[in-house]
Amino acid sequence: MAIVMSEYQRRMPITLPGRLVYTAQIDQSKLECFYCICCCTICNKASAARRSFIDVYTNGVMTNTPTVSGCCMQMDNVHFMFFDDPRLGGSNGKAGCCTPFPCPCPNLCDCCGEVYYFYRCCGCGVPACFPLGLGHAWALAFFGCFSCCITDLFCGLAPGEGERLEKAIQMTRAGNYVLIDYPPLNFMPMGQPMMGQPAAVPGQPVEAAPSQPAKV
Repeated sequence: MAIVMSEYQRRMPITLPGRLVYTAQIDQSKLECFYCICCCTICNKASAARRSFIDVYTNGVMTNTPTVSGCCMQMDNVHFMFFDDPRLGGSNGKAGCCTPFPCPCPNLCDCCGEVYYFYRCCGCGVPACFPLGLGHAWALAFFGCFSCCITDLFCGLAPGEGERLEKAIQMTRAGNYVLIDYPPLNFMPMGQPMMGQPAAVPGQPVEAAPSQPAKV
């Protein structure tokens, strides 16, 4: 414990482990549509969509937007951005027609669900002129040596989720939040339930499987 406390004192307060505040609702079918159309994958679209998430913690935002290629490759793409990171301090919210400006259609015409954007304008230099990696896709415009309007796009949100997510991020940054307590999830790696345990359903308690008598 003393070692842990010493390490926590060394760190900046914002980097201490945060608590979950909000988890965005994903439209599974719409996100599968994105992976099918924009990433040209059929075999991996369901698993990539199920592994996608955007969560708000007391100290930042975590996303996973898996990278897929054809039917044989899938890699997680997990990013966590602290609230005091200036790259996250720019504009963010529900994408729409010319929102954020000057991106003409960052919401992909709503064919892949609602889209949430993380936007920075007039970035110059490395890595400021590159996307954050928080989204499934990104867009930017070049003017001379400047890369402007750098926008990360998280796709596949459920209807109305863009506004709710934006409000959750704003309120959490301001210190106004309620912690979320989820039941323990008995999962093995790659999302497979543990042997003898039922699959967990979000928002419902997990009941342990009945014990079996020992064989003599």
